[in-house]
Amino acid sequence: KVFGLGEDVSPEIRYVVDEQVHVEIVVYSAQAMIVSTLYSGIQMPGVYTVTWNGTSQDGRSVSDGEYIAEVRLGTQRLMRKRITWKNR
Repeated sequence: KVFGLGEDVSPEIRYVVDEQVHVEIVVYSAQAMIVSTLYSGIQMPGVYTVTWNGTSQDGRSVSDGEYIAEVRLGTQRLMRKRITWKNR
């Protein structure tokens, strides 16, 4: 926390699509290895929320730790979000 404000490190990823475009959402490990691709396809304009369930590409539960979610719209990277995962 900084000045009483906390960072959202939840597995919930929110983003906005302004025009029909190819969207890809990928979760990376702290070592920059792909852990899971949450979505890859065309999306229409709108507000979207995707929640990562803490599993890898092959469906296995991941270890507790820090991960990065990246949202790409077309060829541009829209955002990166840090996720702190703790098995629940």
